[in-house]
Amino acid sequence: MREQQGFTIIELMSVILIGSILIMIAIPNYTVFVKNNCLTTNANKLVASFSYARSEAIKRRDIVHVRTGGDWGTGWDVIWEADDGTETTLRTEALTCGSTSVVEAGADTDFEYSQTGFIDAAGSFDICDDRTGETGRQITISATGRPHTNAALVCP
Repeated sequence: MREQQGFTIIELMSVILIGSILIMIAIPNYTVFVKNNCLTTNANKLVASFSYARSEAIKRRDIVHVRTGGDWGTGWDVIWEADDGTETTLRTEALTCGSTSVVEAGADTDFEYSQTGFIDAAGSFDICDDRTGETGRQITISATGRPHTNAALVCP
């Protein structure tokens, strides 16, 4: 009589049980990881857009805008305004996660950089997701036009 190779039902059930326990632990942690990554990604996009607009205004020696159509949570454009008044979109950004909101404290929808790199008005953006009481990101645009990130914002 030959010896049979394979798994017993007890061994198979043990592996399935251990695998299901690991999955039950991993899924909530993965969700938190994805949401934190979305906050960081969208904050970085906003900072990069303001830095890009500032450098383009200095390089082109013209006015460059960072503008949204009314809601920063849907995205924004970096627009070059030439001396003759024509506008050219240099960059368009959209948010990567649907659960992320971007709110500008003063409800401004247009920030304008002059050819010296200074901005017309300072601003502050709160970037949060659908979690309450969790850490979000705050982007502050100084009067000189430089963006700064604060990762210790507690969202409402």
